[in-house]
Amino acid sequence: MGRKSVCALVAAIGLNLSCSKSPGTTPAGKPEVRNSGVQGPMYSSASIVPSGATGPGPLAPGRVASIYGSHLGPIQPCQGSPDPNLRDIPNPLRPYQTTIETQVFPDKVCDTDVEVGGIAAGLLYVSAGQINFKVPQTVRTEGETSVRVRYKGQSGPPVSISLTTGSPSSPAEKIAAGMWSRLQRVKWQRDYTAKSGACAAVAPHQSLRGGLYDHAYYCASTEEEVIAESFYYPIDHTAPKVRLMRADFRPVNPYPELSAEVEQLLMRRLTKVYGAGAVPQNLYEIGAGRPEPGLFWRHGNLAIFLHHNRNHVQPAGVRLGVVLIAVREEILEQRRQSHALDESSISLSHSALVQDLERQLPGMFFAAATPRQQTELQRAQAERQTRSALLQLLRLSTDERERRAAALVAADELARRLG
Repeated sequence: MGRKSVCALVAAIGLNLSCSKSPGTTPAGKPEVRNSGVQGPMYSSASIVPSGATGPGPLAPGRVASIYGSHLGPIQPCQGSPDPNLRDIPNPLRPYQTTIETQVFPDKVCDTDVEVGGIAAGLLYVSAGQINFKVPQTVRTEGETSVRVRYKGQSGPPVSISLTTGSPSSPAEKIAAGMWSRLQRVKWQRDYTAKSGACAAVAPHQSLRGGLYDHAYYCASTEEEVIAESFYYPIDHTAPKVRLMRADFRPVNPYPELSAEVEQLLMRRLTKVYGAGAVPQNLYEIGAGRPEPGLFWRHGNLAIFLHHNRNHVQPAGVRLGVVLIAVREEILEQRRQSHALDESSISLSHSALVQDLERQLPGMFFAAATPRQQTELQRAQAERQTRSALLQLLRLSTDERERRAAALVAADELARRLG
């Protein structure tokens, strides 16, 4: 089966598993296992990574995970399709599992098989450098077990990996219903007090990275597998007040399979109540980035965003996994005005800089500031052009003093634009 078909399967089931790498390579941050001359499978416990994790970690019954290494399978990737007529019985110590975790996948694909604790695992994807597999339901939920890969009769080493339950205490349906219910209960424009929302003001989640824009207070509370976040903003400059203007809701456990299922349940509910969602045009409203913009709905003075951070790179303002975000229109209008002023200021300063640089560096070409790119292709083209111009300027930085200074100023501007 071709690589495109494999990627289509992985995308269809909403997994955060790489299938676009060249065989034998590993994603950034994953341990690389080199071949020592033995043609059998090569891997280690450090190269076995649960779906959605940033590094090696414990396995749980039903969870999807990846093995990275070399000689794990054929150079041409193969996929394992679930049996449409069978379903796994969830491990009683991990009763709440998503659809894919209870699907039954073949235990041998393209002459490759994986054993976890001596039990055959289901295989979703097999290639020379990567295997995506499902942990057997009968595996224990504590202590350690061994993982072994075999390809064409050649057995790899048994490696030890720790075990866990790794499960939410509620099914995806209940988590989605809880997120929806808490959204309906928000008391918008409530004044902030020391006991607002029965939670203390605390520092924002570390992965928000400045994507919340000018809130004065942040509160968070957890209830039945749902984290609710409240943001209080200063409004009305003539009679200043601090009021609840934004609320976010997300699962306590955001692993990819659960997030994908919760997202679909919420999308159906939002569409039923508010109609078809639209792709947000100005993602700075929630501090998010493309190419996965999610959808949003308008309801009175509210904008409701449903965003699933599928690639787990933590774009500004968006946490890992699925998040339901509701923002008052007044805050979005403030953001639009602020953004317009920023763009205007950048254009003016860029224009003055270009004029000065053209005097210092005659013959060099400095493009005018371009509008924000709307497509991934435009963004990629702008990035290539900016990198090329930046490299030219850095080569000029060894020139005589005034020209060197002008080149470095221009390089700083281009680096800012590239960022």
